Amino acid sequence: MIKITFPDLSVKEFESGITAEKIAETISSSLAKKCIIAKVNDELYDMSRPIEVDAKLDSVTDRKINILYEADLKYAFDWVKENYTYTY
Repeated sequence: MIKITFPDLSVKEFESGITAEKIAETISSSLAKKCIIAKVNDELYDMSRPIEVDAKLDSVTDRKINILYEADLKYAFDWVKENYTYTY
C-alpha cells in the first residue's frame, strides 16, 4: 500500500501501481474526465502512469491550465510594463 497526499493535505491509501486516473475516479467520475495530467511529487505524470511510492498528488484539469496561463500572461505583461519604456 502507498499513501497519497492530496492538496488539502488529506491522505488516503491505495495499492502500489495505481494510476492518477484511477485515483481521480475514486473521487469523482467527472473529475477523472476533466484531468489532463497529474503532478506527482512535483513531477508531471501522464494520468495512466503507475504511482509506485508514497506521493503528493495534484490533478491538473483544463480549468487549472487556463487559470495558470492567464496568471502567466498577466505576470508577463506587468513585467514588460515595469521594465520597458515605450517611446513613439
